[in-house]
Amino acid sequence: MLNLNRQASARNRNAAQAHAFGDSAGRFVTFRVNGQLYALPLDAVDRAVRMVSIAPMPSALSGVLGIVNVEGQQVPALDIRDLFGLPPKTASANDRLLLVTVNGSTMAIVADEVCTVLSLPPQIKTGLPFPEPAYVAGSVHQNGEVIFVLEPAELKAPQQPLMLPC
Repeated sequence: MLNLNRQASARNRNAAQAHAFGDSAGRFVTFRVNGQLYALPLDAVDRAVRMVSIAPMPSALSGVLGIVNVEGQQVPALDIRDLFGLPPKTASANDRLLLVTVNGSTMAIVADEVCTVLSLPPQIKTGLPFPEPAYVAGSVHQNGEVIFVLEPAELKAPQQPLMLPC
């Protein structure tokens, strides 16, 4: 388990206010989905954990796989494959969950692999050559790869408490 300790009550979870993108040091958690490298601001990521069983939700919003139980807390599991038009993939025991908290709401983002924490330059390129969705803050080219930097506040998790049938 990659543990990303932070002082949750002392930090602002809105990446746009903390730094142009990322925390004050411009640090990001990188992860892969379908071979592509993505990054989330370190100050929005609580930690990464191994995949757990996902309870499917009837009539779930697009991209919401279901609910995971993380230390007794019911958390929506999001698959960004849907956001990027990638083919769906059945979750496996090798997958990881990135626990992300934005504006007091926690969600679990499904990743094929959690890579590392790294510093990215503050000059993250915006204005991609195609219409840029709100959840893509920009991109950066590093070590021969394009990294899409995600804006966690724009990744949509259900805003209402989820009520599971008994």
